[in-house]
Amino acid sequence: MKKSFLLITLLSQSLFAATKTYDLTMDLSQNGQLISSPRLVINDGEQGIISVKDQKYNNTIEVTATDTKSSKGIMLDIVVSKTSASGKKIIISKPQVEVKLDTPAQFSVLNNENNEQINFSMLVREKSI
Repeated sequence: MKKSFLLITLLSQSLFAATKTYDLTMDLSQNGQLISSPRLVINDGEQGIISVKDQKYNNTIEVTATDTKSSKGIMLDIVVSKTSASGKKIIISKPQVEVKLDTPAQFSVLNNENNEQINFSMLVREKSI
């Protein structure tokens, strides 16, 4: 009985410790104008979605954060897309960015359709559960 309890305790602790959660704060701008300042809390390896609407499109940013297990960084796989009123999804960009935790990061993606840049400023922190 004692062995079973110890095994269950060790398994639950290792499962609990394996999941990391990240808190992403962002500023999104286009043409020098702030579009949105979303915040996203996601678990390691899981996808989070941010949606920003304007008159013509529903703009979507899908983010998956994965621990790089090196240099206190995480890899962000990002899909920037827009969906028209008719439901057509257009992928603008699919950047993959490695960022260090607790260090501000900036990058831009180019919308080839209208040659406008979408600028990202973000800070990623590991969130305590």
